[in-house]
Amino acid sequence: MVDISKSFKKVYPKETKSNLAFICDFVIKKRISKYEQCSGWRNRPLRLSQIHYAALDCILPLKIGQILE
Repeated sequence: MVDISKSFKKVYPKETKSNLAFICDFVIKKRISKYEQCSGWRNRPLRLSQIHYAALDCILPLKIGQILE
């Protein structure tokens, strides 16, 4: 498990925000949409946009963690 907010706070202790969307925008200068966060995850089949969101939510903390190291 990667706690990206803790890693971010170590590197940037003065920043008050530490959610993934903010960290992504701050570190890699890319904005991510959190639109799918509250979508119907119990409905099947999942939409392609939901699958894309879930994949980004998994891979971004790992990639950003590597950058922050």
